[in-house]
Amino acid sequence: MRIEKKYYIAGGVVLIATLVTILVVWLRKRKSVAAFARSFSGTDEIAGNLGWTDAEFQERMASAGWRKGEEWCMYFAKMVWQSRYKKDAAAIGAYLNGSSQLSYEAARNDRTGLMGVSDRPRVGDIAIWQRVSSPAKGHAGIVVRVVGDRFTTVEGNTTDDKESSDGGTVATKQRSLSEYDKTSGLRLRGFIRKK
Repeated sequence: MRIEKKYYIAGGVVLIATLVTILVVWLRKRKSVAAFARSFSGTDEIAGNLGWTDAEFQERMASAGWRKGEEWCMYFAKMVWQSRYKKDAAAIGAYLNGSSQLSYEAARNDRTGLMGVSDRPRVGDIAIWQRVSSPAKGHAGIVVRVVGDRFTTVEGNTTDDKESSDGGTVATKQRSLSEYDKTSGLRLRGFIRKK
């Protein structure tokens, strides 16, 4: 009986160690997404959504599907995810596109277990806002920090101005779950989450 108990304990320790390892890898990946998004802060576009003077950034955005003249906040989020979740990059590309609203719907309806949506932020999620006056349009950003009901995002195609979401740079923004952006008419819709 003692020998069996010893094996059960050893098996339990191995199982716990495996679960802890999986959790640590998962947390590191989400932090890697946040750090990668932050690395592009201050990257400015050529006015009119015509590209960037940073050739490497432009190449990354083009590989995410962006084309000259298109708004690029969701392409930025897609590029970050595809760069950090390399083994799932093709599948992510099938779900996420240049439309924040279509990307949110695709994630919400995913039945593969790759992604889903949530009403609470987590580091590494893609925050999605919807334009109240034009529900097919919106905005997106990568969640890089969460404290209670407040969260920090790195957003593309925005401005450093707290009151505006539309602009030509990658910037860090402080947000809240209850915030309504009166200037742009955006309301928080939810968060796309990689499972």
